[in-house]
Amino acid sequence: MVDGDVIIVRSQPDAESEEIAVVIVSGDGAAVKKIKKPENAIALMPLNPAFDHCILERGYRNAPGAYIGQGG
Repeated sequence: MVDGDVIIVRSQPDAESEEIAVVIVSGDGAAVKKIKKPENAIALMPLNPAFDHCILERGYRNAPGAYIGQGG
């Protein structure tokens, strides 16, 4: 996935560990991240190594969809 790609997502209340999801963290925008769920946390791992990862408390709910495919 590179800048400018178009992705298709489906709305769902949660994402499983190792899935790629569209996640809204700050309310200002969305990010596409790989989800990892270590004990008591949710790690949002970037698909682009130029970006940092983010750790959230377990139970955080604001992931509007899971990644399905891309076009471009």
